[in-house]
Amino acid sequence: MKAHLKLISIIAIAAIMASMTSCSKSKIDQFIDSVNDECPVSTEFGVLTELSSSDKMVSFNYTVDNKIIPFPKLKANPDVVKKMWKITFLDDKDKTKNEFVNEILASGKGVQLTFNDNNQHFSIDINNNELKSLIQQKIPANEQMQIQIDITKLNLPKVLDEMTTMVDIKLENDFVTYCYNINDEVLPLKEMESNQKVNIVNGIKNEFAQGSPLAVFFKTVIDMGKSLRYQYNGTKSGETLNIDFTNNELRQLATTKPAM
Repeated sequence: MKAHLKLISIIAIAAIMASMTSCSKSKIDQFIDSVNDECPVSTEFGVLTELSSSDKMVSFNYTVDNKIIPFPKLKANPDVVKKMWKITFLDDKDKTKNEFVNEILASGKGVQLTFNDNNQHFSIDINNNELKSLIQQKIPANEQMQIQIDITKLNLPKVLDEMTTMVDIKLENDFVTYCYNINDEVLPLKEMESNQKVNIVNGIKNEFAQGSPLAVFFKTVIDMGKSLRYQYNGTKSGETLNIDFTNNELRQLATTKPAM
């Protein structure tokens, strides 16, 4: 994901800086110092503000962005958070990131993910043995997709504007479906169909052009051979409008530059 691509580049810089730093510090501490020089960094969970190390743990400290995932839902779903951290951080093939993780493993330490929101916080502890198991664990692509869907669900329902509320995202047969409630008293569904499809197309193109986290999810949808559906349910009429994109259409959008 784009946020972690930035973190990867920071860790790559950390590897170079570590080789230039005094040997009095461990490699872990040298990495941490260099990464902290570049913090804060945006991630899927909010803002990574600092890495720190104790005798038993390397801590990743995040400030929660409640617009991405509300703090109470993040706290109530530690297993989903842990799996998301695995597929976005541990499963990354970046050499310097892997070197950092291997140093943590070799030290016998674990990892602590700490999430802060004003005066409240909670932590997820992953001991050394569990960290080894997480690294070795293979999560199938369809399960990775479901994890990404579950993370999105933590921020639902989400009011997008005065007419539109996103209420669900789900995997149904060959479709990943985004579900919205629309106040069609203001604008009937049939009148919004053509313009809305154009808006969605441009939005998908922009996500791919930016290499955003959503683009990474769309890439998973494509790789799994799934199609995409935007389902709008009229709160007044009770009618439903589906705007569908086949897998082949998504593939084309992934390689088409957005209009300037």
